[in-house]
Amino acid sequence: FCVAFVRLLISFSALRVVFCFVLFSAIELLLYCMHPPLHIKQHPHCSSQIQALLDCHSGNPLLKFTGICNDAKTHLDLCFKSEKLLKLAANKTKVAREKAAFLSIKAAKQREKDEKA
Repeated sequence: FCVAFVRLLISFSALRVVFCFVLFSAIELLLYCMHPPLHIKQHPHCSSQIQALLDCHSGNPLLKFTGICNDAKTHLDLCFKSEKLLKLAANKTKVAREKAAFLSIKAAKQREKDEKA
């Protein structure tokens, strides 16, 4: 009886370990490892990194959950970060041009108002 009870406890603890591993892996995948949709048309600068990650995922359908594609994912994250910085810089210059145009129009209207008064 004692041996059967010990075997039962071992099987439960093994199942518990597997369950916890799967649960925490799923939580980590959802919270920390997600990336934007991988459309090459939306991210032309990162097309090679996207293709590398997609190839890794399609070539390793089960091992991708164990971290075999982490290098490709890291390169993709770095590419997305540089792409975001490029977009931010372009947006910053665009906003500066628009602000200068707005202020010049505002100053012209103020001058017209001062001349009439």
